[in-house]
Amino acid sequence: MQIDTFSLVIIVVVAGSFLYAGYNIWRTKKNGIETDAFVTRIEERESHDSDGVTYYDDYYVRYQDQEGRTIEATISNPKRKGLALGARIRIRYLPEKPNSVVYIGLKNDE
Repeated sequence: MQIDTFSLVIIVVVAGSFLYAGYNIWRTKKNGIETDAFVTRIEERESHDSDGVTYYDDYYVRYQDQEGRTIEATISNPKRKGLALGARIRIRYLPEKPNSVVYIGLKNDE
């Protein structure tokens, strides 16, 4: 089986995109600033493929960055499903990319 140049370029671009996204998540988890956020909105979206329809939730969260600015960001498909509207959670973000956050877990009140 021989792969044509166009297919090879597409494969490289897709693989590169996944690697870049994974690197950004890793970097945010490792070097990001951890803070509290609140779930302000939940939107369901769907994906269609040969297996049928799959539903995903996008969680919109609001938090204050280290400069005191209120930021709204989206968390798509966090590992923990079923976050409730108003839930207090822990996130990490990079100061240079405040709208790109990584879900850490639920906030445990002390």
